[in-house]
Amino acid sequence: MAKDEAERGRVRLRDLAHVAGVSEPTVSRSLRDDPQISERTRAFVRQIAEQLGYVPNAAARNLALRRSQTVGLMVPDVTDPVHGQIVSGFEEEATKRGYVLLISNFRYDPSLEYRGLRTLISNQAAGIAIFGGVIDPALVLPRSRGSSLVYIGPENLSSLDQEPYPSTIQAEDAAGVTAAVTESVRLGYRRFGFLDGPGVASNIRRRTAATRAVEAAGLDRLRVYKSRGAEFNSPARKLVHDRRELVLCFDDQRALRLLSALIRLGVKVPDELAIIGFDDIPFASISNPPLSTIAVPYEQMGQMACAMLIEQLNAGTPADSVSLGVRLMFRNTTAPRLLDLRHAEVSA
Repeated sequence: MAKDEAERGRVRLRDLAHVAGVSEPTVSRSLRDDPQISERTRAFVRQIAEQLGYVPNAAARNLALRRSQTVGLMVPDVTDPVHGQIVSGFEEEATKRGYVLLISNFRYDPSLEYRGLRTLISNQAAGIAIFGGVIDPALVLPRSRGSSLVYIGPENLSSLDQEPYPSTIQAEDAAGVTAAVTESVRLGYRRFGFLDGPGVASNIRRRTAATRAVEAAGLDRLRVYKSRGAEFNSPARKLVHDRRELVLCFDDQRALRLLSALIRLGVKVPDELAIIGFDDIPFASISNPPLSTIAVPYEQMGQMACAMLIEQLNAGTPADSVSLGVRLMFRNTTAPRLLDLRHAEVSA
């Protein structure tokens, strides 16, 4: 009975058509922003819909289109500043295209990644994008039950030894790290360290690029340092003891924690040790001193992933893979003489 009352109180498409004085198909197409309907009519119908408090019936729309208007996005941790930028860009594009977004966190855990995939499929997600997935796409695909898939920055280790799967979007990590080493050498740095990250593909890719760039410059070998949990005093002391001049960090979060540890130890940054992070998270530019880093367009990656997924749904075939360039951003955790340098566009 309550359901019947709710249905009676709900503003329906026919109600909008009656008030607007147009047909139901015209109302439907106006609300979908169909360019074949005049802008004046579309604006008028939207105004009537807002005045009457019209809320689209997603289930009815899916039935009419014979396809779900829901898409899914899987990320390791939505509270992470990098992952949050992916979500923001993806959601903006999904909303613009009239899709509802469902989000699943999987914490870099393969079992949670499989469970999230099942959950999104069971909730009628027409397509799913996976950011930072740790499972090989070759194993994910058979479990997708026909749902379209897009991969953003895959973290499975097998991705290091193979060409990107179709419908993959990733940043040119190695090119960014190589540029950072090359520019730092040009500016006089000779003794490099690398603050390691987790055992995922991006960390190995960045560390390998740094190692090769340092070797190519004919310098003392790159020394790798590890942190334990939130404790960064140990690697900070070792870096100073080993007389490193510049440390490249797997990501900005580690770089900022290392910066705090060095300041607590009385180490002058960048005079005694310079730091370069990776990602350019929002906190990087407002740290004290502001963090030099390699900027990745994560929000743009999210937008592109959603657009690719929806276009793939419409075409019925996988899309070509895409690589996005990154930018080297020199700020105050490298030598003060770098302050007047502008960021450099990096391409592979």
